[in-house]
Amino acid sequence: MTVIVREAHDVSDSDDQHCQSIDLLAVARRHADVALSWAQRHGRRDARTYGLLSHGEDYEVWAIDWPVDGYLELHDHGGSAGAFAVLAGSLSETTADADGEWVRRPHDAGGGRSFSENHIHGIVNLGTGRATSVHVYSPPLERMTFYRLVDGAMVAERTDERAESNWTP
Repeated sequence: MTVIVREAHDVSDSDDQHCQSIDLLAVARRHADVALSWAQRHGRRDARTYGLLSHGEDYEVWAIDWPVDGYLELHDHGGSAGAFAVLAGSLSETTADADGEWVRRPHDAGGGRSFSENHIHGIVNLGTGRATSVHVYSPPLERMTFYRLVDGAMVAERTDERAESNWTP
């Protein structure tokens, strides 16, 4: 179930409260060529695919290839700040605004944003073709909690830990 109250088009690159010594969006953009090359080799038309491009003490970088209608439900990043850049196609991000209203923000190729460690969002490819994005998390992800909406409120559904065999960003 997706609840969209309004569309938003004026997206800044970062949340106001996000203070990070590493410019995660810049890191994402520096990995664009590697991520696009990875997606050409590993992307599939029928499933979201992902690959770890770089992992260090301070951050990690993932490439994600999204089929049409591919999505990742509402989730957090386990206390990690992050950023993503859309390299090909377009993605839509669903978040709650400061008033608790659900907002869908489009991110076209060349766009992206950074976000704080408290950020919860869902991502979907509503475009007509595959989309490719690169994601950076600092510190590297250890867990992600996934949520569902119940009577307009977010309820934690599950938490995936990095040690699990089905780990994906």
